[in-house]
Amino acid sequence: MKPFALPSVPDSFTIRAFAFFWICAYALLYFVFPEVIPEKYLRDAEFIQSLVDGTSSIEGDSSFAAVSAIFSLLPKDATDVFVELLNSYVLWCILKQIASYRGMVLVIPVMIPLALLNMMAPTKDTLVITMSLLIYLISCRSATSFPVLLTIFGAYTAFGIFLRTYYLLILAAFAGFLLLDRLKSVMRLVSLLLFFLVIFILPEYVYQLLEGPRDAVYFDLSSEFRPAVRTMFPNLFAPDSAIHFLGNYLYSFCLLNFPFVMDVTPNEIVLFVNVIIYAWLVTAGIRLVQGPHRLLAFLFLAHIAVLNLFEPDFGSYMRHFSSAFLYLIPALRVREQRYVENLRRITGLAPNIGAV
Repeated sequence: MKPFALPSVPDSFTIRAFAFFWICAYALLYFVFPEVIPEKYLRDAEFIQSLVDGTSSIEGDSSFAAVSAIFSLLPKDATDVFVELLNSYVLWCILKQIASYRGMVLVIPVMIPLALLNMMAPTKDTLVITMSLLIYLISCRSATSFPVLLTIFGAYTAFGIFLRTYYLLILAAFAGFLLLDRLKSVMRLVSLLLFFLVIFILPEYVYQLLEGPRDAVYFDLSSEFRPAVRTMFPNLFAPDSAIHFLGNYLYSFCLLNFPFVMDVTPNEIVLFVNVIIYAWLVTAGIRLVQGPHRLLAFLFLAHIAVLNLFEPDFGSYMRHFSSAFLYLIPALRVREQRYVENLRRITGLAPNIGAV
């Protein structure tokens, strides 16, 4: 009798069971055990629900008011069911790309923060996930880039006008990355030099507009009689010149993506692990993915480029970049396919092993 040994690659039943387990765990947490979710993850959702119920109000034009108006279209119970089903489908879209034990391990530290930070209640990020799902599904059904580009520009323009203004910046960064990708080396260098020249001739109020929100949030929380967020930080310099603007950007990029510079706790470990995995996937998305799906890697990269301008703390940064994870599904699929193909060459696995 041969000794028992795990196969080199999980079969399709194992992968489906793995996905079913995590989707059921999410559903149980959402509907049956919501009280175990830390309160800090639900503050925005609670405020939005209070706006829907009419127990709170907000002055002026606000993204919270716009989001609450959307969620008020359905009764709360119906909204909860819709959000849970939407997020379960998103998790399935992610988990069905897994084709190896390595993938089953790597997806866990990515999926858990995504669910905890973005999927536990109806929030602004529910709309981000909905938009990214729409763009991802269109990219799956498009033979050319045009329908995907049309959807991206239309959706991000509307989202930027009505909900989050900085999505217009993300759209501009996306267009810039696409332009650089299509230029030859010399023209790419010229374009980058022109970009930095533009930064140096911008009026002072633009620097404040782009990087000022970080200071505004930091000093607002620090000035009140409540504890500031542990990982919150202000700009290193006053955002009043090009040199200070670039210095602040480099400073925030280092802190947000190398969090051990500030502190070392399990939260920083999770963030850094996510940064590494996301960078690994973005690289695959740009270098290995072909066709309309390749656009999604540049769109995710645009999110990162803009978020580093103004994110005030590690948690907010992780919540916002993880909400766009769907754009990296094609990269995850390519990484898994290549890894399994290498295993097949080494071990002589049958072609259908590891396929869902």
